[in-house]
Amino acid sequence: MTWAEIAQPVLAGLAGMLGAYVAESGLGTLRRRGLCPQRWNRDR
Repeated sequence: MTWAEIAQPVLAGLAGMLGAYVAESGLGTLRRRGLCPQRWNRDR
């Protein structure tokens, strides 16, 4: 097993977690500014 075989899934997981965090942060910003549909406010 090489370092590349270990690093690839680790980096993919970190990128996925970062993407989820950025998306949630962006949606939170839209909610605070009132720019999202009403049903999104009810769901949170």
